[in-house]
Amino acid sequence: MKSRTVCIFKNLFDIECAGCGGTRMFLSILKLDFYQAFRYNPYVFSLLVVGCIYGIYAIIMKCLKKKIFIPNMKWLYIFIFTTVLFMILRNLPGFEFLLPTKV
Repeated sequence: MKSRTVCIFKNLFDIECAGCGGTRMFLSILKLDFYQAFRYNPYVFSLLVVGCIYGIYAIIMKCLKKKIFIPNMKWLYIFIFTTVLFMILRNLPGFEFLLPTKV
């Protein structure tokens, strides 16, 4: 019997969404196994790294009492586009390396 997940894309369409592997990725990060975390979901892992860098930048700018760069709507469109692109690519033949993989 096939196991059911909470992912609607996996259950309805039998495809991996952009977030599939995310929970296992976070658990790997908690174990400080960053390579395995990247293998589970490279997109979300990369977004997390960029988010941490932005958070450190914002804290430094706040401490220096300087203006913090706030992303505009263009960045939201880029985020949506890259998320959809990642989801499409990880389900195409030849891009199996983007699927959640246990090392």
